[in-house]
Order: sequence, then structure tokens, then C-alpha cells
Amino acid sequence: MQWVICTYIFKIVRLIKYCVKYLTRIFLPNFRERNSSSETLRGLQGPGRVKKIHKCSYCPKICSSSTRLVEHLRTHTGEKPFACDRCDRAFALKQSLDTHNLIHDNLKPFQCPYCPATFRARNARKSHQHRHEGIKPYPCSFCNSSFRLLSNLNIHVARVHTKEKSHQCPFCDKSFVTTGDLKCHLKRHTGERAFRCEVCKKGFIDKSNLTNHQRTHTGHKPFKCSICTLRFTQKPHLNTHKKRYHRQIVYRVSRKY
Repeated sequence: MQWVICTYIFKIVRLIKYCVKYLTRIFLPNFRERNSSSETLRGLQGPGRVKKIHKCSYCPKICSSSTRLVEHLRTHTGEKPFACDRCDRAFALKQSLDTHNLIHDNLKPFQCPYCPATFRARNARKSHQHRHEGIKPYPCSFCNSSFRLLSNLNIHVARVHTKEKSHQCPFCDKSFVTTGDLKCHLKRHTGERAFRCEVCKKGFIDKSNLTNHQRTHTGHKPFKCSICTLRFTQKPHLNTHKKRYHRQIVYRVSRKY
């Protein structure tokens, strides 16, 4: 049996992958109902080819191999089989443990060719280089947005387009797009505040809240109004300022474009 699902032709090869994933999520449930004994997906791989399905039992994600599926399942189960023998940290992936060990060894072997910055992982250096080069190699297949990191693209697609929230909180009925969002939420139940201010010792759930708080001590105001000379410690304060004092100017500019 051969399926003809989509005849759209993409200019960029990588967009085909997202098209196939999207179509698979739509058609796979009905296909598996009609072929309950089959664990293969025909048609999407071309005539005469058969590819075994490695589908997550918690979310619609389909992995390329059984190994990738096992690694992905750990994002749902929370299993972290790779423990550091020098601290109490544990990781879901072996390569994450290897990268973590560089912290103990104080090693950053990958240096940026444009600036003195060094990194523990090659991928971290590559994404940093994209800042210098202005490259955003991961375009969204649903809109015109592009991203420097694949993880940012996946979060964007899930939050804005598919609105998938596959990570369920075990303590309440809330669910989240990413494991990071879930972990941050869980701290509200456990009361954990791992990020502490060195000045006043106040604790925070995540690093971004700590960074915002630290500006109350340093007085640093990185957010500058593009219309007047005022600066602000936090971006929401800048947005409130623009709406309150420059609303007419912002409205005219938006109408112009």
C-alpha cells in the first residue's frame, strides 16, 4: 500500500522533515487503528521502503531509532542513569555527563574564532558563532520565524503552532511544553529555591528571576527606550513605559507597517 499524502515541494531540504513529522502526527493514529498488528509506516519513505516506528508512548514524538526513543522517554520518566562520581548530579545522557565532567576539570576546550569566549561543548561554540555571523539556520515551517538553536525552534513550534503540552505535573493538573518549564513549575510545589543572591541571600526558583533581582543591587538598566532616553532594569517595565507615555507613537508606527 502506498500513500500519497502531500505533493508540496520544499525549497529547503530540512523543511521536509518537519512536514513528515506533522503529517505523521495527523495520519498515524488512524493508520495504526486500521493496522493494529503493524509497527511499520509505509508511503512516507517512498515506494518499496519500510521504516519501523519508534513512537513515544507519552507524546506524539517519533524517534529515528530505538536508542533515540529510550533517550527521549527519559524526558518523561525523569530517569537519569548516568551519575557523576564527583558530585550529586545525574544525567539522562552519557554525553551530558561527559560535558558536565569538564566543569570539575575546569576545561573549556572549544574557543570562538571571533572572540576570546571558550566553551565546554562544540555545539555550544557553534551556536555562539551564529551570533557573530547573524545566522539563524533553523526556520519555522509554519511561519517566517528563524532560530539559532534547534531547541528554540522546537519550543516555538510547540508553544505557538501545535500547542502541545506533553509534560504533566505529578502534583496538579497543569501541563507544559518543555521539561524546563515543568521543572521550574515543580519547584513551586517543593519550595526549592536553588538560585540565591550573594548580596541579600534571597532565593529564587530560576536564574532569570535571580538576574532581574540582582539589578536592584547593581543598578544596571540594560533596557533602553527607543523613543526617549529612559532605561529600565526589566523588559516588562520598558513595555509598560512605552504603552503609558509613547502609546500614540507606537500606534502610528504599527499602522504604517
